[in-house]
Amino acid sequence: MTRRPGLFFAAFILVTAAGLTSRLLSIVSTGISGGSLHHLLSAVKMNPTDPASKRRLGVGWIENGDVASGITWLERSLKLNPLSPDTWLELARAHLTDPVQRERHFEQGIAELRTAARLGPGRPELSLVVGMELLRLWPLLDGETQAECRQRLSRGINHMSPEQVDTMIRDWYRYSRSWDLLASVLERCPDACDHVAEYLLELGAPLEWRWRLLDASERRRYAEIRARYNELLRGGLNVLELEILIQRIDRIQGYARLLNPLDMDWIRYRNFREDLLYQAFEQSLRQFRRHARERQRREVSGWVKRVIFETSILDLADLPRRLNDVGLLREDDPQSRILRIHLDLRTGNHAGALERARQLLPTLQGKRFVEVGLLAVRAAIAVRLMTLALQEVEDVLRQDPDNLEALWRRVQVNRFLREDVSQKDLDRLRNEATLEIGGNGKVSAGVPLVEGVRAAVRVPRSAVTENRLLQVYLDGAILLEKYLENEAETVWLDIPFPTEMEPMPNVEAKVLEVKSEK
Repeated sequence: MTRRPGLFFAAFILVTAAGLTSRLLSIVSTGISGGSLHHLLSAVKMNPTDPASKRRLGVGWIENGDVASGITWLERSLKLNPLSPDTWLELARAHLTDPVQRERHFEQGIAELRTAARLGPGRPELSLVVGMELLRLWPLLDGETQAECRQRLSRGINHMSPEQVDTMIRDWYRYSRSWDLLASVLERCPDACDHVAEYLLELGAPLEWRWRLLDASERRRYAEIRARYNELLRGGLNVLELEILIQRIDRIQGYARLLNPLDMDWIRYRNFREDLLYQAFEQSLRQFRRHARERQRREVSGWVKRVIFETSILDLADLPRRLNDVGLLREDDPQSRILRIHLDLRTGNHAGALERARQLLPTLQGKRFVEVGLLAVRAAIAVRLMTLALQEVEDVLRQDPDNLEALWRRVQVNRFLREDVSQKDLDRLRNEATLEIGGNGKVSAGVPLVEGVRAAVRVPRSAVTENRLLQVYLDGAILLEKYLENEAETVWLDIPFPTEMEPMPNVEAKVLEVKSEK
């Protein structure tokens, strides 16, 4: 067979041109310069049947401000390859982004977006991109197209990176601000709720939207914890798994109460937490009965303290006997005797707690004397021996004159006895009830609330120009969130007065510097 140099040379030219075209296209990126446009034009001339070259040239013209020329080249590309979803997408963007083109070709641009999505069934990210493009047009869309946008975003959010989620939320806040849209989108991806809630702070969005997201996240978390607990009930409880569930439920702050102060979910969360604590104690007690080792003794003692201090379960009347039967309450151990006083207070045996405390006090001094003395005060108040309670308070203050809880109890008892309250004592309580945010941006302390004394958080002036968010927690539960200006501010807190038997409420406050995109 004879070779034909002309045909071989022509094939070589075509291959070289195709290779050159691909190299030229590979160097083109966003922000195409005039020089790059020249190279793209050359690539099209060298390979006029290549649709990708014409699509790139069309994008280049659009990015350089000549939308009409860009549309012309995109249409030429589609004549060569009408099944290219990327080209349809670029053409739709050209018709919908430019104000002049949008005015003339709005319906056409929407149809082109749908065509792009229809031609890429194997590319879920393409439907997501179409949803994002529709979101930017939200105020101009009819109800049917808004529903389509919501559906596409809902299906695509599971394929988004955190950065893409942020972009979607920013566009949602800028163009839509429809809570129903955001809620329906995040329903498909509940794991994004916490991240989106934090990002809303940067946007300066109303805090209620953030609370709704966090509330939804907490409800889902609670359901997961309950489901895991039910699995353990069927397969057998163990202390380690229960402790993990307690740690998980501790992260539920109760944002439902910020939306509705009468919401009962927070009480449901706390009651379930108490059940978990009690179950963990029961399991550790069973282990101690089987092995009776020192390690198990320390473990079950720890759970006893948590049940006493962290729950309000009152059906524990038989607990002292059970603990005594296994040797966990020893009369020769002062710490065991103090634990027994706490247990008596918790189970309602106030007279027994008072008697035990008064028997133990003469053998104590220093911090232990103050601890047991305050327990004796609580027990005396519970049985309404107010004169005795006042005596015990004075004994504590002689040991520790600056003890805030003792001072607080003295004011409570004096008011009950209708005795005069020292102005010095009231001034001290008012001063202690106003918490000062420190240089680290947070503060945590007990707040001595009585009638005439109101809790407050004083926030210093900030030199930072960003937004600030004040978060306040009461006994570990979220109480307040509020945007702050940069100036110094005193924020008053609505905290109900505790009864004579309740401990002093603990308040934690912190200020977050929030970068704003507003």
